Amino acid sequence: MERNYNKIAKFATNGIKSIKNKMEIDFLANPKSANFPYEGSVKAFYGENGSGKTAIIHSFDILFKLMNDENYLASEQNQKTLSELLNKESDNIELYISFLVYQFNKEELEYSVNNYRFIIIDYSISLAKNKFGQFFINAQSLEVFKKSDLKKAKKPLYKFVSNEENVIHNETSSILNAKLQNQLLTKSFTSLLKSVINTTLVDILKKHDTATSNDKSLNELIEEAMDLDKDNMQKFKLEILVSHYLIDFLSSVKVFVGEEDEINSANRSHLSDGLTQLNNSLDIDSHSVYIPNFDNIVDLDERIEFQNLISSDIRANDVLSSKFVIKRESKDRFEKDMNYRTEIIRLFKPDIQNLSPYYTDISEKNKYIIANIAFDYGDYVVPLYLESSGTKKLFEFADSIKDIFNGGIVIYDELDSGLHDVILSRLVEFVSENCIGQLIFTTHNLAPMEVLESKKDSIDFINAKQEIVKWVKRGNSKAINFYRSGKVKGIPHNLSADDFLRILGKEEQGSL
Repeated sequence: MERNYNKIAKFATNGIKSIKNKMEIDFLANPKSANFPYEGSVKAFYGENGSGKTAIIHSFDILFKLMNDENYLASEQNQKTLSELLNKESDNIELYISFLVYQFNKEELEYSVNNYRFIIIDYSISLAKNKFGQFFINAQSLEVFKKSDLKKAKKPLYKFVSNEENVIHNETSSILNAKLQNQLLTKSFTSLLKSVINTTLVDILKKHDTATSNDKSLNELIEEAMDLDKDNMQKFKLEILVSHYLIDFLSSVKVFVGEEDEINSANRSHLSDGLTQLNNSLDIDSHSVYIPNFDNIVDLDERIEFQNLISSDIRANDVLSSKFVIKRESKDRFEKDMNYRTEIIRLFKPDIQNLSPYYTDISEKNKYIIANIAFDYGDYVVPLYLESSGTKKLFEFADSIKDIFNGGIVIYDELDSGLHDVILSRLVEFVSENCIGQLIFTTHNLAPMEVLESKKDSIDFINAKQEIVKWVKRGNSKAINFYRSGKVKGIPHNLSADDFLRILGKEEQGSL
């Protein structure tokens, strides 16, 4: 059975927080010779405080929201967030990503370079402010390349380009062109492409009687329903394929922005309370628990019930309060997922006997129930919110481990927060050697360096000038020694213990 998997190959950002000049990052420097599926599975960012590590995570977060949500720039809160994140010396925010879509036969485990196919999708977007101080999209492009195109000059299989002066280029099909006019200054092309293709395909299928269309391929249905010439039909079919790749890629990504940064708290498990969360959640599957969009709840009794839950200040899917709002029919799936998380935590804390959810609001008339999570130690039970920060982090990250193992992409700020360095090293080692997805994270913990120093493109240092310094292993060199000894360009590590004594000595003498 053939399946598509994704990996980020390159990323670039500038204009966010401390990043005032373009920062380019390689995750797979040479996709043609990459040893899939494990090469490029982990990237760790190291650097001083304020060097731009969290800014990279914010950049990913903003880019994926723009690519996913066609109404992202229409939100007043998002506009405020962008203004707060904009580098004070910059006029624009520019973001670029290049990712691979590669295919292999999972059953036969055909992973070698010669046995898989891949395409590369490049997407870039630039945001600027208009005269009213609102961000708009002043340029964006999307290009798709086949593996064979990389042998010589890169010639795109599909190309779309727009800018403030020339919003539409004619590389797109006529049906897409007609629907994109006057929208590309406020909505990303990727989100519009997905929306247009999905709506069009639904309309096509509705036009055909199910009984007569069962034996027809999608291509046949499209050709029957669309009044397009040959050239436009080829373009539209290619746009369907590109849209599929985009949806698959974006659905595989999770971004966790650091909790300490309140500007844009996008942590998947610490979403905002109440109706704000529900209105923003089209199909949240965090912790494998289905939470519907509030606006999509048609049944009046169900709306009232959920509104009452929210007004009682319950934070859905919240590690901090240990309370999880779930639909009644999701209870079995929820318990299965909680048991899986317990087994992961038990690897590091064997004294935990079980995860013990207890439920409230379980009247037969209720469509939603509240699961309260606690850990059973035999003689006593501890609610999740009273557990150590490390246990809560493991509980939260257990779902991410499963995602990465199955091909997902997880991007995490301060992954080491609350985790013992041995636990962190084992998690990183497992991902680097066994997972076909991708883990990208920032950290100050040096322990993962020993795991990753022999892995190509796995360690990047960021200096005070926001420059990327790649670690390249030479002979018996050690990444930790390289970092600690001040050999990373722009990270001098010139602090000594005597510096503290010098300052405190001045204070005692009344100099401060």
